[in-house]
Amino acid sequence: MVSIAISNLFHQKSKSILSISGVILSVFLVFTIYGVYNGMDYIMESMTYKTGADLWITQQGTSGSVHSPSFIPVDIGDQLSEYDEIEEFTPIIRTALTYKVGSTDILIFINGYNTSGNLGNPWKVIEGKINPGEKEIIIDQTFSKISGLIIGDNISIQSSTFRIVGISDEGNIMVGYLAFLSYDDAKNLVPPNLTNGFIMKLKDGINSDEFSKKIQEDIPEINVQNSFSIAQAYKKEVLGGFIPIIFVLSAFSLFIGILINGLLIYMLTLEKSKEYGIIKAMGASNFKLYRIVLSQALIISVIGYVIGSILSFPLTSLIQEIVPEFYVKISTEMLIGGFPIFVMTGIIASLIPVSRLIGIDPAEVFK
Repeated sequence: MVSIAISNLFHQKSKSILSISGVILSVFLVFTIYGVYNGMDYIMESMTYKTGADLWITQQGTSGSVHSPSFIPVDIGDQLSEYDEIEEFTPIIRTALTYKVGSTDILIFINGYNTSGNLGNPWKVIEGKINPGEKEIIIDQTFSKISGLIIGDNISIQSSTFRIVGISDEGNIMVGYLAFLSYDDAKNLVPPNLTNGFIMKLKDGINSDEFSKKIQEDIPEINVQNSFSIAQAYKKEVLGGFIPIIFVLSAFSLFIGILINGLLIYMLTLEKSKEYGIIKAMGASNFKLYRIVLSQALIISVIGYVIGSILSFPLTSLIQEIVPEFYVKISTEMLIGGFPIFVMTGIIASLIPVSRLIGIDPAEVFK
């Protein structure tokens, strides 16, 4: 049955190529859509996990994100210094500011951290200094591309001028771009004697859940969260509204693949009706005929998926070069998880010509 399916596909090369191209397009669209989501998800997690912190301290009743800003007294640090369980802690500033590029206002998410410590540092500096000094700043590479700013240029933020000394990667969160300042410079962006929060690393062997309860009881005006909780809050606020859109666009992309594949299989069935009738007259059941159709659909889906997966990497990279704001991250999990989905699209496509197969009358072949 498989050999017959392959023979039919090679007999109609142009139509087969067209159908495979449709599956390739479908694969590319799905990977691109989920790649954008996956990229943003990755950056949201990096903003928390890659700070090196075990626990985050924010204002009671807030999540500590830009949409739910936290302001707590800096002198809470004096209380934190009394805990032997803490290996290192530091205040941190995280606030959003606008920067005008031409006539467009762009959000910059400022990260102010203690440059002499090990917490809160930019996790992927690709050019220049790893840590900014006084009146210095590290900007995201995507922001650098769209603004035209490079290392050595100056950038004005709220009446203060900073010299760009580094370019970082993985700081494009679609709605804005990450930038890193020293804490001493960033603290001027919030009210006096306040900070957005503290991050801390615990000593080895310390149970973070138990210590969280302890410190929460000692300082009731704060909120203690682990990095996972902070990451989930960030993702909910930034990505929550994208999920329905991603679902609809992905469903539409899969529908394109099913439709094109199914139409080809239907046309092949019509063109090969005589051959199917002969096979049926020789005693083949409808199910055996369906296996031929199913094999054709699966061959198209698998070939289209493999080629589409390979092409998605260079194509998305090309798009990112043309449109720097476009950040896509295609993971191994996406490649593995996408395969059974597109196999299923082949199975669904094979159902389109079933009624035609069943309706083939072997007697008509010999008239």
